[in-house]
Amino acid sequence: MEKTFTITCPVQNETCTMSIFYLDASDMEAPVYVKGRYSCSYRNTTGKCIIDHCPVYASAPENL
Repeated sequence: MEKTFTITCPVQNETCTMSIFYLDASDMEAPVYVKGRYSCSYRNTTGKCIIDHCPVYASAPENL
């Protein structure tokens, strides 16, 4: 499952669109998706973002 956010990055002070891919971790009782990899439009188009721990990704929910 992919969830897309448009947000202003607190590090770059630029608006970016980030897609986070949530992985299916469901069990027999309930559907659960856990946060997986991400893709950031700002980083992909400019190559300027070099931070290892993205604050936008970190603030996204761990589970859906």
